[in-house]
Amino acid sequence: MSKASVITVRIPEDLKTRIEKIAKNQGISMNKFALYALTKEAGELEANDFFKQFLKNKKKDDIYEAFNAAMLAVQERPVPDWDE
Repeated sequence: MSKASVITVRIPEDLKTRIEKIAKNQGISMNKFALYALTKEAGELEANDFFKQFLKNKKKDDIYEAFNAAMLAVQERPVPDWDE
């Protein structure tokens, strides 16, 4: 892991209380919870931006056609009992 940085974030008291409760229920520190939440949100925002760029100027029909072609390339195989 790279060297840690410290940031100060001012949040409303009610949010702090919620974070404390969630962290306690998860058995982790508030710091670990905050790190998890920020990492998760950053990843979701990056993924959203990626797909916006990837799909930019593509037509809906072309996207469906590419998806269907990919699905046709997947081999048929029996579904395990646990997945029914």
